[in-house]
Amino acid sequence: MKVKSIAILAIALGAVGAAQAGQIQSEKGAAQEVVAKEEGKPGKADKKKKMLEKYDEDGDGKLSDEEKAKMKKDKGEKKPKKDKKKDSE
Repeated sequence: MKVKSIAILAIALGAVGAAQAGQIQSEKGAAQEVVAKEEGKPGKADKKKKMLEKYDEDGDGKLSDEEKAKMKKDKGEKKPKKDKKKDSE
């Protein structure tokens, strides 16, 4: 009986800890958004909105696989990947 009680308590404490960690992460993201807006920089929500406006061709508010592929293709053309070997030499 004691083992069962301890196991239930451990699970409950773990769930509380995980919930608090998620809340802290959410608060951190929200704080970063506030700082970005104060500095005049676009936050994640602004960037997502711009990406949807640019690539959501069917207007459903989500990017389809084809729309995501176009976005990745465009993004890849704009930012060439660095060669790590060249950087380390």
